[in-house]
Amino acid sequence: MTHEPKGCPTPDACSALARIEALEARVQRHHRALEEIARGEGPYSRDPLTHAENTIEAMTQIARDALRASQEGHDA
Repeated sequence: MTHEPKGCPTPDACSALARIEALEARVQRHHRALEEIARGEGPYSRDPLTHAENTIEAMTQIARDALRASQEGHDA
């Protein structure tokens, strides 16, 4: 079941707006992740002793999250 925004003129419009809202939220999350990577912060530290391990762990989690979100989008 999708979240239906208030004040939609038709059910199809409500469904489309709900999907747009969900996509916008995903884009914002991805944008924040890319900003963190670009700054070399968090698990993307430039410290050569921990960089590889942190990057592998973080990218694995990002991939899991993306696959889960993708699957949830197909289940809707």
